[in-house]
Parts: sequence; structure tokens; C-alpha cells
Amino acid sequence: MSKVKDELALYKQLKADIVSLELDIQEIKNDSGLKAISYNERVQISPKNDAMDKIFEAKEKEINELLYKKERLELKIKRIDNALSVLSGREKQVITMLYIEKLPHGRVEVEIDRSYHGVRNISIEGLRKIQRLCKK
Repeated sequence: MSKVKDELALYKQLKADIVSLELDIQEIKNDSGLKAISYNERVQISPKNDAMDKIFEAKEKEINELLYKKERLELKIKRIDNALSVLSGREKQVITMLYIEKLPHGRVEVEIDRSYHGVRNISIEGLRKIQRLCKK
């Protein structure tokens, strides 16, 4: 169950990493002029320039690597979202508050009006459901 908790704890960071990658991609496009025109189009309309070609190829390669990383992170987010979708409303609320938002147990108890043991039981059941889904 520890692995499940670790994955849930990374949820917000994964989302922030995706935004960061998007910004990096946009910055590369803006700085290199790739936003307005693709490498293939540029090659067709400009005289052969090996130095420029290499720069554009390097920038496109860098963008493709960032896009690949972004895609991998988006898949992790989708897996977490899918795992959360199997939970009841209360389980999802408790799991989100405890492991994604990282709220103190006491605050979760107050928010959902349950005792420590009530919150603990809900979270354990939710984590078990997620773990069963992950084993499939």
C-alpha cells in the first residue's frame, strides 16, 4: 500500500511538472522561431544552410524529448485519475485530502465529520481498492 500512497503523493507534482514541460516547449519554440514555421517548411523555402539546419534539428529533437516526457507524465496522471474513479465519493474525498492535498488527519476528521478510526477505515478501504486495480 506504500507504493499507492507514494503515487498519490506525487499527483500535484506531476501536474506541475507537465505545466513546466509545456512552458519549456513554448520557450524553445519562441526562442528558435519554430513556432511560426516547422523545420521541414523552413528547409523548403531557405537556401541550404548546414549550421541552421543543425540548430533547428537540435531544437526539434529537444522539443520531441520534452513532448515524450510530458506524455509519460500525463499517462501517470490518467492512471491516478482512473484509480480514483473506482472509489466511492467519500473514499475519494478522504484519499484526496490525505494523500494528494496532504492535509492533517485531524482536519480530515473535522471536514468529513468522522472519528480518527472512521477516517482511517475509509482511507484503508480506498487504498485497497486502488491497489487491487493496480495489480490487474
